[in-house]
Amino acid sequence: MTGKWILFLVGCLYLILCSIPTFAQEDSWDTLMQSAGNAFEKEDYQGAERILLEALKEAENFDPYDQRLGPLLNNLGLLYYQKGNLDRALFYYKQALTHRERTMGKDHPDLAKTINNMAALLYQARKMDEAEVFYKRSLDILLKANSQESAETADCYTNLAGLYFYQERYEEAEPLFQKALKIRKGLYGEDNPEVAQSLSNLAVLYEKTGKEKQAESLLQRATEIYKNKLGPAHSLVGQSLSNLAGLYFHLKEYEKAEQFYNKALAIFKTQPTSQYSLLTETLYNLGKTKQFQKEYSEAEDLFNQAMSILEGHAGFNHPAVAELLNNAAALYVEQNKFEKAESYYKRSLSIMEKTFGPDHSNLIDTLTNYSSLLEKMGRKKEANQFRERLNAIQSGNDKKSANES
Repeated sequence: MTGKWILFLVGCLYLILCSIPTFAQEDSWDTLMQSAGNAFEKEDYQGAERILLEALKEAENFDPYDQRLGPLLNNLGLLYYQKGNLDRALFYYKQALTHRERTMGKDHPDLAKTINNMAALLYQARKMDEAEVFYKRSLDILLKANSQESAETADCYTNLAGLYFYQERYEEAEPLFQKALKIRKGLYGEDNPEVAQSLSNLAVLYEKTGKEKQAESLLQRATEIYKNKLGPAHSLVGQSLSNLAGLYFHLKEYEKAEQFYNKALAIFKTQPTSQYSLLTETLYNLGKTKQFQKEYSEAEDLFNQAMSILEGHAGFNHPAVAELLNNAAALYVEQNKFEKAESYYKRSLSIMEKTFGPDHSNLIDTLTNYSSLLEKMGRKKEANQFRERLNAIQSGNDKKSANES
């Protein structure tokens, strides 16, 4: 498995600080919402939670159709997303969407933000089929509202393409990335960070489809734009450097990859804690680079650092933790440390089953790897049981695809 790439899924989550006009008694409400917004900007999520829960208590006296409820519920969803509580975030996003549909209608342009938030949450929870439905709906609303060339539409194209990329649906992802790039060039010109993000996304896609030279050229251009417009220590510079490292890893230029990953790490270590995923992904990627150079002790240390940060921010049972466990287990398999590898696969599988259920396609990678390990350990009966389960899941997916087509 190669290192993970960083896609620029911009505009994934929206804080809605709508001011409802005309009534003097709502001045205190607007002040409350602005205070919550200020707390978000400072990443003071405990303070934001206190303010929003106070607002929720006040909202108990509102009319069910009061338009202030929708933004409040949306922002509570965003709050708990940032705190890593995906279940509670989803609860509030669903309430926000229901309320805004009731008060605005199902095709109102302002619904696009709440729907996009739902999609981003489902994407992070690795519930890709549901996320796709919401991303498409958000995009459809914007297109019907004659917002074909808006920044928000470019974000929707980018996010849906990112979902397709994650699912290795590269032919579907490319035209969406291209549309986002065209919109952003029209809005901002050639040398804008938004344009650089689209260039980077296309580069990641080109690497996956065998167009390495084009990928390198686009990434170098994106890095240049970021440095010139944002400064050399900006997070987006780090992301672009990390993607260049991923390209060199793919080309088996491991020393060069290591050099760029270390440059990216130096930047990410200075960033706010809310960007922990960038740090953990880069630590993992650098560890993978060390693994491919047979530097196992250093690789293990980097994987452990990534795991500790991820568990601390996302929680011990987040799907991203399961992915990291599944990927890191390969290090122990390669060293014939089968018991250690098995403990990682078991925990990864347990998290995935609790999150998605026992028959979900997200279990396929871990089941495949675990069954291969059991075969190596001479436990053929158990390996065959996992393969039978794997075949049943794959067969179920094939039937589902056939029904949908």
